[in-house]
Amino acid sequence: MEINTSDECFDNTLTEDAASYFYLILELYPNEARAMWYHATKKMVAGFARYDFDGSLSKLLSQHEPLRRTYKEVLLTIRSSNYLLYPNILGNSIDEEAFKLTNELHEDQCLQQHQLVNLKAQVIYPVAELLDKESHVALSHFKMLPHIAPAIEMEINHIKAKSITDSVWMYTYADHLDLRVYQDSKLKLANSFFQSAKEDIAYFVLYAAEILKVDTEHVPLFLGGDVREEDETWTLMTSYWKNLNPVAKLDQTTMSDALAKEKSLPYQHLSFSLLCAS
Repeated sequence: MEINTSDECFDNTLTEDAASYFYLILELYPNEARAMWYHATKKMVAGFARYDFDGSLSKLLSQHEPLRRTYKEVLLTIRSSNYLLYPNILGNSIDEEAFKLTNELHEDQCLQQHQLVNLKAQVIYPVAELLDKESHVALSHFKMLPHIAPAIEMEINHIKAKSITDSVWMYTYADHLDLRVYQDSKLKLANSFFQSAKEDIAYFVLYAAEILKVDTEHVPLFLGGDVREEDETWTLMTSYWKNLNPVAKLDQTTMSDALAKEKSLPYQHLSFSLLCAS
């Protein structure tokens, strides 16, 4: 059993199987890409990787052979704080003018939409036109997703399974955080905020709690993304919130024993995208 310990980490006893057995979950950030390989038959994570990304999907694929194989499906997740949750009651077509009322849309971008399963709403989000064109040329079987969609599906599934009425979910990534608040099992707040320090994170979470009258003594706060148990952000939040919980990977997925568990932490959220697979 051979494990790569640089930017790629695989259990080669699993990755020797044909690519058609795997989902490739590929999440694109402004400056990097994170990938996870999931064996659909064995229901096991077989590898993960982090790559530099300059906006060109074709270049990314050309540089890294494991990304070029013909997989069961590629779940291409676009990470951006620029999105709009749009209720279905307002229509199913993309309303560009409605989007631009509160969000930015650049000339080199096109709007995409993703229908949520657990909410009667869709996510409208911009994608670089070049990336949109490259994905249709380079990927034979893929689905493009806004990064918040898999997380929302997971959160609502968890809320239903655990019979939780009120909860707060926070994820930090680089210079922003995602924050969602559920009350009476309904999504009351979904937003992203710029942050540059752990104090910013605490401020936005506590401000939302104050506005929505969230009970910080009893309502669970789930921390995910780049937050780790007992790190500085986690420790700071314990001063203000009593019921802290880590956001874990999907319950039905397992991690190969050959993969270093501590190195897998920045990739575990990628498993949520399986909820959006075809």
